[in-house]
Amino acid sequence: MPMPELLVTSLPAGVRGRTWTSRGGQLGPRVAIATALSVASALSSLGHAAPQAASQVAPDPAATATEAPEGRPSPDPLPLPLPQPQPQPLARRELGPPEPSPSGRGPAAGSLRGTQRNVHGLGVAGGAATGAGFAYRRYVGKGSVQGAVWAMVLDRGEDASVFGGLTYAHYLLVWHDDRRMSILPDTSALRLSVSGSYLFQRSTKTSTEFVQEDPLCVPSRNFPCKGLSSVAKRSSLDHTISLGVGIGFEFGAIMRPGLSVALDLQLTAMIDQAGLQRLWPLPTLAVMYSW
Repeated sequence: MPMPELLVTSLPAGVRGRTWTSRGGQLGPRVAIATALSVASALSSLGHAAPQAASQVAPDPAATATEAPEGRPSPDPLPLPLPQPQPQPLARRELGPPEPSPSGRGPAAGSLRGTQRNVHGLGVAGGAATGAGFAYRRYVGKGSVQGAVWAMVLDRGEDASVFGGLTYAHYLLVWHDDRRMSILPDTSALRLSVSGSYLFQRSTKTSTEFVQEDPLCVPSRNFPCKGLSSVAKRSSLDHTISLGVGIGFEFGAIMRPGLSVALDLQLTAMIDQAGLQRLWPLPTLAVMYSW
């Protein structure tokens, strides 16, 4: 019995035209058709599995590019991408304790912001231990040294006075106030001050003396007695040394150029030729422009 044409044409080319026999003889048509269908199904499954395996295992591009059939030149390998330079992060300035200035100046106490940019200062000062008059300030280390002097000459040198003093102020605490509604300046400082002053005074007193020629003469309004008058001058010199130590505040431009006001309360001892005269707590004031 011949096989149906539809089933025969659907078989693979290697199966068509073959005669299938068993050990005992020729197979029946049904057995042959069933066997051919099984073989065709197995080959079809292998055909579908091969592309999937090829997609899962991709060959190395470098190895594939270097391998070529015999007699043909191997193609050049694909150029590798050049490494791109990575952008460097910008240096960030750390916010923390201020760096010391190159000259080593500047108070470094408290919540200090920035370094001391002032070197000199000019202004006026007044106090028993600090001296009074024009003042000059020099910023050194964590504080400042201030000198004040005043001189006055009257009556062509017959009366004269010289008053001068030195003050060292050490900044204990410097802070910055960012509040807009604060009544205090932006920068304030708590400071300890030690002062010494010297006061020199010369005063001249003039007196007139009258000497009668006749000791028995009694002067009257109409008949004055004759005599000689002499003028006597007496000068006195006073030397006073004042020493003071205290604590106070300074407000304004302490770390930067500008105007500042310092107010201290010092325990002041006054000493003259006779010894200790007074021991009082006295205020001192200084108004300085620093740069």
